[in-house]
Amino acid sequence: MFRLMFLLGCGLVCCSPAYSAVVYDETDIGSGDLSNDPNAPKALGALNVGVSEIIGVIESIDDGFVVVPDPDIFTFSVAAGRQLDSIFINFGTGSNHFVGIDDGPTSDSGNGTQLLVATLWSNTDNNVNLLDLTTAQQTFNGSGVTAPLGPGDYTVWVQENSEGGWDYSTLVTISATAVPEPSGILLAAVPLFVWTRRRRRK
Repeated sequence: MFRLMFLLGCGLVCCSPAYSAVVYDETDIGSGDLSNDPNAPKALGALNVGVSEIIGVIESIDDGFVVVPDPDIFTFSVAAGRQLDSIFINFGTGSNHFVGIDDGPTSDSGNGTQLLVATLWSNTDNNVNLLDLTTAQQTFNGSGVTAPLGPGDYTVWVQENSEGGWDYSTLVTISATAVPEPSGILLAAVPLFVWTRRRRRK
């Protein structure tokens, strides 16, 4: 009976939905502002399998002459044996927020085909996977990608060029690359074992 309950408990854990884990929250006192430098993004390290959340704030200020933007630029890694499935950026309000995604530990030009994704985003786009956008669907003609993406470094750039402040949340989903189940390997070996034994009896 105990064994049955244990197995049922394991099944519930394995089948439960993935919940997001906050890996960085710019709104927390002491966390510090995410980097403004595309050549030195805030490094978040290798993200775990599941959904990782990065919370940020973009605030642009009018200094009387021009609007000074406040870009948030951060980089994360996908370890070997894992893949990047999706990136969702959710804004509470507003539109025309610039979003760029690049492969590598730094970010190229803010616009154009040097980026995988280079587009304007709004709160109406919250349920769209940025990695599903083709070049034609992007405002600034990012080169486009096809998810999932393999191991490596990826950099996200979020910016607002009009005066004001907006909170946003980035949800990054990573999964493990499929590998043969141990039971599958054993089952595949059974016919070979039987065939070998039959050959020896002849």
